Amino acid sequence: MKNLLSTILLILLFALNVNGQNTSLDLYISPSGKDSQSGTKDAPFLSLERAVAELGEFAGKRPLTIWLNEGTYYLNETMVIVSTLSGSEENPVTFSAMP
Repeated sequence: MKNLLSTILLILLFALNVNGQNTSLDLYISPSGKDSQSGTKDAPFLSLERAVAELGEFAGKRPLTIWLNEGTYYLNETMVIVSTLSGSEENPVTFSAMP
């Protein structure tokens, strides 16, 4: 009986760990940020281009939100976001202004 409980506990922990890998990712952009930073809330990217460059690694694999802080963002050239960077129904990519 003790082995059965241990096995059930291990299965539950494994299931929680697998689901935890699919947690959402938030990237932040700010006019006062730097593209050499990590894109976190405390160390935001400067440009939309830098945040979109990160999409290739995560799009469709986990939910992702790109948060834009208040300000003006300039593009050096036209930016195209191809369908492979748009996420999926289960793992969408969202662009949003900071509340």
